Amino acid sequence: MYRAVYLFCWYCVSHGFSFVTSYENIALNKAVYLTYDSVRKDTNVVVDGHKFIYGQCLSMNGRFELLIDLGEILSIHHITLYIKNSGLWHDFDIRVSNRSDSLDNECGDLRRIRQARYEYYIPCSFHARYVSLSGFIYGTIDLCEVEIYGCHTLGRYGENCSISCPQNCQEGHCDVVEGTCLGCINGYEGPRCGKECDSGTFGRECREICGKCKGTNTCHHINGTCMEGCIPGHSGLQCDQECLNGSYGKNCEEMCGSNCISCNAVNGVCDNGCNLGWEGDFCEQKCDKNTFGQNCTGVCGKCLKNEQCHHINGTCLHGCDPGFSGIKCDQGCVNRSFGRNCREMCGSNCISCDAVNGICESGCTPGWKGTFCEQKCDNNTFGQNCAAACGNCLEKEQCHHINGTCLHGCNPGFHGPHCDQGCIDGSFGKNCIERCGSNCISCNAVNGVCDLGCRAGWEGTFCEHECPENTYGVGCKDSCGNCTNMERCHHVSGNCPFGCDAGVYGIKCDQECPHGRYGINCGQTCPSNCKGCNRFSGVCKFGCLDGWRGTYCEDIGRYCNLN
Repeated sequence: MYRAVYLFCWYCVSHGFSFVTSYENIALNKAVYLTYDSVRKDTNVVVDGHKFIYGQCLSMNGRFELLIDLGEILSIHHITLYIKNSGLWHDFDIRVSNRSDSLDNECGDLRRIRQARYEYYIPCSFHARYVSLSGFIYGTIDLCEVEIYGCHTLGRYGENCSISCPQNCQEGHCDVVEGTCLGCINGYEGPRCGKECDSGTFGRECREICGKCKGTNTCHHINGTCMEGCIPGHSGLQCDQECLNGSYGKNCEEMCGSNCISCNAVNGVCDNGCNLGWEGDFCEQKCDKNTFGQNCTGVCGKCLKNEQCHHINGTCLHGCDPGFSGIKCDQGCVNRSFGRNCREMCGSNCISCDAVNGICESGCTPGWKGTFCEQKCDNNTFGQNCAAACGNCLEKEQCHHINGTCLHGCNPGFHGPHCDQGCIDGSFGKNCIERCGSNCISCNAVNGVCDLGCRAGWEGTFCEHECPENTYGVGCKDSCGNCTNMERCHHVSGNCPFGCDAGVYGIKCDQECPHGRYGINCGQTCPSNCKGCNRFSGVCKFGCLDGWRGTYCEDIGRYCNLN
């Protein structure tokens, strides 16, 4: 709209038409600043009110910025420039703002200025304090006057600025022509800000949304205050703050359960769970039924007599059942301990014991027996589980309960550390230190009696006697031969050491002389005329050959056969 007005008015002034206005020149004698060739200086000739005839003009070329300070924010309707120029091209930009360092509202621009005395009309319906003309001049122009028309009094509009702006206009600003508000104070809307904000909105231009108000959810249209308070879970004048710091309910006046992690802002239910050791909708119940900890998911250990453990950390307040230890009684007894809190020790002779009652359920170390392995092996047993039998300890003494050794030696007939080895190699007696008789075939290991008999030529309990006269050999059961002069034969072999009596021969003199022999050792030959002689005397007891006679058939007979 502004550009159309500008073109129309430019056309009018350029052809000699005058523009009648009832607005006031609010730039007259106001402060003016110029940046020209990088030099900033005061230059009030452009607002002295004299225009072309009486006044002075400001000559400018190159890049420039002219800043007029109205002293306060005023209502502007339009701007008129009075310019003389050299016929070159020029480029103006006209802006307004409430700040000198940020001119963000553009009123219009002048792209070409002709030679002549011209008035330039620029529509500029704004509320502002500062008006800026800036641009670049190709050549030189003379700016003779800048007139800014509007209302000297804030909050007025219309011809002669005689009408007050609507009361709800923001900062009293309204359109200088129409009187429409350029913005509303909080709580109002509409062209003239005559309408309160609709239900559910408030504040500047009714853009704010009411908080969580109770009732109809309607807040005060200006400041957003909830007139009837807040719905549960919210607080603050505008009910725009959720309950926090452990509060809930109406106006957040109630406090979450002390054991809640955080509670529902509306009803206080601990919907994010409970602190350690608590449960229930409001975390009002301690963990029970042998549970503890977060959400009561931990399981108590073996507390004494099944007592409930501490609801928070699971510790057993009065100790542990037998067989368990630790502050939570969740550790079985170790290192040969047992009983309540594992304070008792297994018997020193246990391999391992029951953690509850200390019974040596895995058995005893060698040499011990009993429920608690407190008894030494007895009844002639020793070793692992007392399963081994003692040897033949002296006088049936109990052997060592662990290794089975006989502490005071062995019964006769046995030897070795355990007295479990019978005597061997011709030994007998206590610890087998005595030797069997040398003539025993084998002797009794206990008493040395030659119970298996004697060697040949010996007799007696211990084979200590040679065979009696006329006997020899094993058991002295053989009879001696006819040794010479009735001498005794050898008791072992039966030999006659000095030869034989008459009529026998051989080393034992037990063989009769063969036919034709007689005498000692059968050393003589029977007479030649004998049919056979006495083996002892040589007498021809079987008669003589024919023609012979006599004891030895040494005589020729009477009736000899001479043929």
